[in-house]
Amino acid sequence: MQQKRQIRLKMTKEKYLAQILKCPVCSKNGFTFEDGRTECASCGFKINKVNSALNFISAKESIEFSIIATDNVSANTSNGYIGYPAFDHVVSRGGWVLDCGAGSKQFTHPQLVQTEIAAYANIDILAVNQKLPFADDSFDLVISFDVLEHVNDPFISAEELKRVLKPGGILIADIPFLQAEHGYPHHYFNATRQGFLRLFEGLHVLTHFVPIAGQPIESLRQTMRHYNHHLPEQWRGRFLNLTVHEFIHREYNDWMHDPIVQFLKTEGRWEIASTTHGYLRKPSKELTTESVAVDFDASQIGESDTIFEDFELRTVSEQDLAKIAITKNKVSESEVPLTRKQHLILGIRHFAQLLPTPIKELLKKFRF
Repeated sequence: MQQKRQIRLKMTKEKYLAQILKCPVCSKNGFTFEDGRTECASCGFKINKVNSALNFISAKESIEFSIIATDNVSANTSNGYIGYPAFDHVVSRGGWVLDCGAGSKQFTHPQLVQTEIAAYANIDILAVNQKLPFADDSFDLVISFDVLEHVNDPFISAEELKRVLKPGGILIADIPFLQAEHGYPHHYFNATRQGFLRLFEGLHVLTHFVPIAGQPIESLRQTMRHYNHHLPEQWRGRFLNLTVHEFIHREYNDWMHDPIVQFLKTEGRWEIASTTHGYLRKPSKELTTESVAVDFDASQIGESDTIFEDFELRTVSEQDLAKIAITKNKVSESEVPLTRKQHLILGIRHFAQLLPTPIKELLKKFRF
């Protein structure tokens, strides 16, 4: 076993890639690296380089997986994984690591293969996450950070990550839940904890947690910053002076009359929307009976000037809205600050939701 480990440690990255690379034409494993050329050992298909990265992204795949030419690909400038327990554990034993969607890093390693859709200096392979050019069971550790929200089908991508992972290997991945829309170059999906686990069904969960970088305060901070950025300048002061108490206790319908809601820029609505709403039409086919809805016109639905129709946006003048901005809101009875006793009861109720059912029933007898 020790001798085998030493042999694996001596294998260069090029030699390992020659074994595990999968041909996009014949689907067989194995490439030759000779005289600066990289070609399939079975069918002779040649792979070109972009900078120093082998390019496995075809024109067809660029269209199929929405890969566009852009410099806006990754804000991940991590200096690497030395010190990460799983990384150190694997490489110290001669194992191989895949960073799928590595981004631009000032870091390489002899046992680390980095893929991306842009040819940064650290990238070994240009490839789409939904069709990785590696043989089954190729890597001891697979890393996917800040990537799954940016692929147009995270389920296919997750299956590929599982496919190239060796039996007994470890996958480290993340996907945002409450995070503003952002693009490298696109942002398609967020997921709950259940959604994350659904992506990786079939793998044994070692641990699943909220990391330091993903604490709820960051969701609040990011949302507030985006909201403030997308307000017209004359309303930012009002927004910044709102208290947490006002945010929590004002009713939803009351917010709809507020200028900081009515005049938020359209792009801001999209970036931090609570939900989005769509009307979609099934294409018509020849020799079939069309729906009576075929002539329905949805072109004006959802436009910014009609969003607040139910709240009489058109009947509120700029002067009236200005008064709202400079006049201190009258605190209603529902907005009176809670007493210490009320805070205590509220805290107990929240805590009780985490307790086993028998204890919940016991607390109900005390009317909490």
